[in-house]
Amino acid sequence: MGRPLHRLSISSQEPGAVFRVTDGNSARVGTGMYRLELELPRGIYTVSAMHGSSMDAREVILDCDQSVEFGRALPSFGDLACALAPTVRAALPAGALDGPGTAVIALRGPYRSAGDVDGPVELDLDGGPVAPVAAGTVPDAGGAAWSWQWFRFGEAAPGAPGVASATRLVEGTRTSHVVPRMGDRVVWAAYPASRSLAPDGVAMPLAHYIRLRLARPGAVPDPDLQCLSDQVFTALAARSTLPLSAPVLDLLLADDADPLLALAAAHVASILLARDGLLPALPQDATTSATSGKEKAETPPPGRYDRSIEPEALRQRFVSWLEQDRPAPVTSCPDMVAMRVLFGLPVEADIHKPPVLLRSLDALIEATHAGSSRGAALLTVDEGVWRTRFQVSESFAFLQWEPERDSEALLLAQVQQSFDLAQTLEAAQQALPQPVGALAAPARAPTMGFGMRAPVEPDPMEAFIEKRAVGFRIPASAVREMASQLARSRAQKP
Repeated sequence: MGRPLHRLSISSQEPGAVFRVTDGNSARVGTGMYRLELELPRGIYTVSAMHGSSMDAREVILDCDQSVEFGRALPSFGDLACALAPTVRAALPAGALDGPGTAVIALRGPYRSAGDVDGPVELDLDGGPVAPVAAGTVPDAGGAAWSWQWFRFGEAAPGAPGVASATRLVEGTRTSHVVPRMGDRVVWAAYPASRSLAPDGVAMPLAHYIRLRLARPGAVPDPDLQCLSDQVFTALAARSTLPLSAPVLDLLLADDADPLLALAAAHVASILLARDGLLPALPQDATTSATSGKEKAETPPPGRYDRSIEPEALRQRFVSWLEQDRPAPVTSCPDMVAMRVLFGLPVEADIHKPPVLLRSLDALIEATHAGSSRGAALLTVDEGVWRTRFQVSESFAFLQWEPERDSEALLLAQVQQSFDLAQTLEAAQQALPQPVGALAAPARAPTMGFGMRAPVEPDPMEAFIEKRAVGFRIPASAVREMASQLARSRAQKP
């Protein structure tokens, strides 16, 4: 007869709190988010709660049913920005955040004073500037200043892709990202101030850090979900996982939920499901997680002590969400198409504008190669989506590029450098002495019948690019042209 079990109920005021429970031998017996219930034998356990970069841990002597509740963590950058949303909305004219069209609020801070502002955020639609309707500064609870700008996008010109971009100075360099346009949702965007202009003693995020929240028309983002948003986008940036539980999924996939946050959570779930063999993995996942310097979130092992949602049930929750009927601006957006690709749902589309999330671009590029291998294109990706937007860093969830730099030249240089390195390594391996007793197989002369042509040797550069095209973010249709372009460039060098 087994030992009696006691119920351990863990909760937090922050929906984004990640729990980890270990026993007296430091063995993990459960993980979860927001709310977690475990049935464990009598003993001493350590219950940890992670809120972003904050960690709280408690020892529990479990000799009867017990509950552990964690409070709120120290406010993050996203929390500070989100807390200002009601003040900014109050400064706007009545109905400013209602539809039709897309309203955008750009926040930047915190600054020591209102006179220390970095400079305005610039928005454009298909390259045409969109002037802010209003702008100003507001103080946060600590007395620091934040700048705000209110924009409104109309409809794109007939035949234009409708690409909305935001550009701001990052360490002196103009840096852009895609502005999500999902129906009449209001976009709340937050960017950190330069460290030199921030108040002393304030922990500032990395310079390229972005936080985007989509709210219903006229509404501000729910502050209670900011911690969850921070956790999801942080995990996505690191190509890591989270122990997404049923209560958390109920928040992420609610009918009125932020669709961009739900898509980011779907990415995080797909990384976990790829490890379980239920979905395909992307090459960049292993590369980014290995070089980000961040520890991957652990996947809880199966067992009676863990009540996390089963992998197939997790997959089905997101499939059901992806199959719901939505307005065309949402269902046709590149990030939604990319997610349908990852979850194996039918897709046939021509992508004319870039996605908001970097991993969405990776999924779209992968789909072009998957379709090519089957002899039919699942979708096509225009050159303007990938060729002109060389990612500034692999350490962020959002697709970001520097518009004043030649993205195509940067990509070509990256491919050429990788090819040269591969050639050098191959030559070095061939120069190594062969092991004793190892004999090379004799070369066999090709036999050709009457009228047959000698086989054509594949171009080394083309073969190299084709093998690594997904990692370079080059669609299948551009591999041959890219190889030819590099060959011409090499031929022109003295």
